[in-house]
Amino acid sequence: MLIFMTFNVWLCGAVLIGEVGFRLLFTILFPYLEFGAFANSC
Repeated sequence: MLIFMTFNVWLCGAVLIGEVGFRLLFTILFPYLEFGAFANSC
């Protein structure tokens, strides 16, 4: 949050690219860890 408060475009872009990239990476590598996967376990 502090990175975005500095309004530095390069730092904000790096954070966004990192978040999106790792989200895609973990979604591809671990598809069984989706949010809805454990909804019917009760």
